Amino acid sequence: AAIQERTTKRAAQAKEEEKMSALQALLKPVSEAFRAKKWDLVLSEADKVEKAQPDALPYLTNFRVMAMVQSNNAGLGAYLRSLLSVSEIGKTPDLLNQYAWMVVEKDLKLNSDAYAAASELMEKAMSLDPNNGMNMDTLALAYWRRGDKAKALATQTKAIELASKQSGVP
Repeated sequence: AAIQERTTKRAAQAKEEEKMSALQALLKPVSEAFRAKKWDLVLSEADKVEKAQPDALPYLTNFRVMAMVQSNNAGLGAYLRSLLSVSEIGKTPDLLNQYAWMVVEKDLKLNSDAYAAASELMEKAMSLDPNNGMNMDTLALAYWRRGDKAKALATQTKAIELASKQSGVP
């Protein structure tokens, strides 16, 4: 029984490795375009990959958001909002935080809709996890970037209060 269990486990691992290898091959054109900083090509290659393999969406999202941020793509806000309806993203506060942080982290003078959408992602994240100080911090920065300084300062104060109550937060 133990031998069969190990054999089954190895077969499952081999299948998973094969799947990941195929995904890496599929993502290679996206990755190469990203390394070359060809932002429009990143987006078009990501579209091709998603059409070929729709379950690759979670792997493509980082590429898309970063390419859209780097090129100040006018569609960034709409794309971010579309993530709210993707079940594995829209229901996961940490992913919402990750994508919003990509937008607000640096003062890149992006279009105002991008910052508004980042705020919406973080408002959703906070509705799902209202005691997360790190996410509240991102929300505060999103408000700041979109120009709502008073709301940003009040939110940052709340973020500090929440973070001070969380273990493992410096």
